[in-house]
Amino acid sequence: MKKIIAVTNSKGGVGKSTTVVNLSAFLADVGLRTLIVDLDIQPTASSYFHLSYEAPFGISELLSQNLPPSDQIISRTSIDGLDLVKSNDPSGSLSTSLLHAPDGRIRLRRLLARFSDYDIILLDTQGARSVVLDMALLAADMVVSPVTPATLSAREFIRGMGTLYNDLSPMAEAMGITIPTMQILLNQIDNTNNSSMVIELVKDMAAEEDWFTVLQTEVPDLVAYKNASALGVAAHRYEPKRPAGRQAASCMETMVDLALELLPEQEAAITAYCKTLK
Repeated sequence: MKKIIAVTNSKGGVGKSTTVVNLSAFLADVGLRTLIVDLDIQPTASSYFHLSYEAPFGISELLSQNLPPSDQIISRTSIDGLDLVKSNDPSGSLSTSLLHAPDGRIRLRRLLARFSDYDIILLDTQGARSVVLDMALLAADMVVSPVTPATLSAREFIRGMGTLYNDLSPMAEAMGITIPTMQILLNQIDNTNNSSMVIELVKDMAAEEDWFTVLQTEVPDLVAYKNASALGVAAHRYEPKRPAGRQAASCMETMVDLALELLPEQEAAITAYCKTLK
């Protein structure tokens, strides 16, 4: 059964696009047909991987012209099984047009129902509150939000996204839609006291709220992720094994843990893939 995962945060620069590209590439390598839908006006996810085929259109035409899934809007990356609906709305005009459309906030949900060839669809979203972010939450089966270890950033995230959930929930309920519980992915974690303090802060806040939880998987702050990004390579391919003497998990280990935690129903496929690497 197809699963739609929205990767969101009302703040930019926390690793949304990096999470999308690395998780999607790993899932494609596992053997799952995976699609990235890039809703961000900054096309980081769209430009990360080399494209073996670039479609003439992208997210603007999908949302404004209701185009069906086809080679007109679906680009193919150099990774087998990983496709892309590219971002091509640099001015952010989609937000304005969708804001005034009767079906604006649920249009993506309706359109993605047509993408039956995919096992997983990952939505990369804007780092600000907009109708596009609302639309992604209403379309998703799962919501993942990277949060970095900065106290003010974490507090602002909780405040901003909490307000968003409160605003959207009545609308969603009226349409028979349940907004998924947000799952926080602690990202760029190091061994400093500040990271530990923010982790405890976020977990304490999660214990008091019912709209978000905290994933057990944490993404360490490694230069390997930056190097992989610079080369346009999936992180698990760049660092498949943990260097000798390092305590932090390898990029491969982290992606395996994250995929298993988010998609336990795919455990057999993930385990089978890992066995091929030994």
